[in-house]
Amino acid sequence: MFHRFNFTRQMTTVICLLSLVSCGGSRSGGDAAPATSSSASSTAFPSGLAVSSPTGQTSNGVRIRGKKGKEVRAAVDISASDSYAAKEAALAAMLAAATDADCDYVPNFAIASTNATCFGPNLTYTGHPDGAGANGSLPGGDLGLWDANEGATTEACAAAQLNAKVTGVASLVDSGVFAMASMMCIARRNSIAVPSSVGSSVDLTTLVAANYVTNSVGLTVTSAILSRDTDASDGRPVYITTLVGTVDASPTSEVNLRLKHVPESTSSNSTYRGKLSIKIVNNTGVNSGQNCVSGGTLGYVDAGSVSYEKSSATSLTYDLRSGKFCGSSADPYISTTNLTVDQTKNIVASTNGWADNFNWARFNMDPTTNAGNYYFAWQAGSNDRGSRVMNVNLTSSGSVLSGCAFFGYDDPISGGFTYDGTVNNMICNWTGPGNSPSNGQAYAQKQCFTNATGIFVASSNNITYAPTNSCTNSDAAFRFYKTGEASPGSAQLVTTADVGFLVNVTDVTATMTAVTAPTEVD
Repeated sequence: MFHRFNFTRQMTTVICLLSLVSCGGSRSGGDAAPATSSSASSTAFPSGLAVSSPTGQTSNGVRIRGKKGKEVRAAVDISASDSYAAKEAALAAMLAAATDADCDYVPNFAIASTNATCFGPNLTYTGHPDGAGANGSLPGGDLGLWDANEGATTEACAAAQLNAKVTGVASLVDSGVFAMASMMCIARRNSIAVPSSVGSSVDLTTLVAANYVTNSVGLTVTSAILSRDTDASDGRPVYITTLVGTVDASPTSEVNLRLKHVPESTSSNSTYRGKLSIKIVNNTGVNSGQNCVSGGTLGYVDAGSVSYEKSSATSLTYDLRSGKFCGSSADPYISTTNLTVDQTKNIVASTNGWADNFNWARFNMDPTTNAGNYYFAWQAGSNDRGSRVMNVNLTSSGSVLSGCAFFGYDDPISGGFTYDGTVNNMICNWTGPGNSPSNGQAYAQKQCFTNATGIFVASSNNITYAPTNSCTNSDAAFRFYKTGEASPGSAQLVTTADVGFLVNVTDVTATMTAVTAPTEVD
């Protein structure tokens, strides 16, 4: 399903931040295209903050949707798998909208969690050596990169999983970014300048609310403010854009968005830093998931924060935190002044903490090529003894990207803000018989790939292991296979000498470059 400027719930992405582009200008009247933007408005908003996967398939380009049989440049349909360039073009089209209606979008504020089909299937086993020959099954999601390719395709499993994992996070973040872009577009269409003096602001509530009602956006706006805050300690200007409203769909959700952007100066966006904070309050009569405290406050809060910093034309750093918090009264942030989602506020520490899912990501990339280092981690439950982690290093040669991905486990995300999302062990028997919290081994899964054909194709695979505490097996009675498939006729013997066995975890730090968090703006 496509919407005007709406990314669907099947967003298969890792977050990539793009360069900033202009969005301001003066309106010439009617539905004519506005004039070129002013320098102030071109520095107040990160209109290039788009979402795409560095290992996604090459896009066929931006599709222009016609109205009444005629093409219009700003009505752009963006699908989940579209490329960085296509999504950047969609934002540019909105900000250069020729009509007020083309400033609008349909939001999809949601967090979902998906896996590629090649990742962590359900397994059936017989004669498990860690369970005195027990028979049983292992649930999906715990077994890492199980098949080399995604289904019947030639796409590397690590690339497919990287694309799939950030589905809901991207949908949430994109809706926040496009909401901010929509506000700037409406301001531009009405010749409203960005505040130029510290402490001044522009109230866009009436304009934005009326526009959304006229064009059936499905978001009732109660506040839309653009302001100039106190300059940063290094003298840089600070702009804050906020949007508060209610999604009209049932059940209704309260939308609270804040974008804090710090450009290089009032006339330049060549370097910048900032943070997008998103809080979606759902007042439905059910808790967010099975791990919420029974009898606790009903409803839930979907929250995300995206910190970013561009230090040069070829270096962009990004940090993301997102989670689903129990109870509509949950406060997901570190404090009232620091609107970073607080990963330490889990259900163990608070009845209104996050319970079922939390995502963490930190990237440093060259925005012109997507080469860089990508750390992404997720935790399915707040009580889990560890987090699942993917680390990816990409290099570029002309238009070809190549690199290696690692999968394994790290400490719980909720442990604190020193968490770095680096694979530090492989737990091969996460939920099987005889498993132990201390059974992580000094291994990691590794898959290398290249995208010369437009799809990332595996060039080497070190992903084979046995679902046992040691990751190996010498028991002649042990068999394991994907649930629904035929049992092998003989034991599956796995040793460290096998071709395709796991790599030592030291290979991760030897390949990856650690990413320092962006400069804090709160």
